[in-house]
Amino acid sequence: MQAQFHRKDLGYTLVELLVVMLLLGLMAAMTAPNLFATSQRAKQEKLVAELIDLDTRARVLSGRHDMCLIRFSENQSQIQLVVVNEDLMVIQRVQIPDYATAEFNRAIDTIEFDRLGRSKDYGYQILFDELSIKVRFNGLSGWHETTKGQMQ
Repeated sequence: MQAQFHRKDLGYTLVELLVVMLLLGLMAAMTAPNLFATSQRAKQEKLVAELIDLDTRARVLSGRHDMCLIRFSENQSQIQLVVVNEDLMVIQRVQIPDYATAEFNRAIDTIEFDRLGRSKDYGYQILFDELSIKVRFNGLSGWHETTKGQMQ
């Protein structure tokens, strides 16, 4: 026996379509904040990784140049790796994003590395909207420690 379909049985009703659209909207509303938080966290981790890379490159390049240093740019928007031979050359820049503020943990804004890749102990504090990230470097070994905390 064959089942017979009437023309009105083909397709979905308007109510069924609205229910599906409502469910899709609810699922999107629940996952959107998680995606935004993941994006912010990735940007923060990228900035910290760039600062660690800057320190590593300074330690490596210090053996090949007369002087190697890390400094803030004049307008505090970049942290620069600078080598000095006959002239001054900026080798690498880390751009501080508009939504963050960075500062050295010390009252100085230049860190010098000797020919063996050593410096004074130093660190950065990076301030985001509600988060503070501190990256501290051991001047002798280059060992670093990263701590995160909520702003007070």
